[in-house]
Amino acid sequence: MNDYLQKHGKENFAFGTHSPMLDYLTGMLRIESLRPSEADVSTLELLRSGNAKRVLGI
Repeated sequence: MNDYLQKHGKENFAFGTHSPMLDYLTGMLRIESLRPSEADVSTLELLRSGNAKRVLGI
């Protein structure tokens, strides 16, 4: 995931559940497993919900 963040920018990704095919926990665990050297607190917030809220206007 870190390669994608560096290549495309942290503002271009949003958390998705892939429901009903996959459970939401899998995606969330990928975000939470990022090391501090890969994603700072503000990046994690964008990935968790910030980018989706911005795109959806909420």
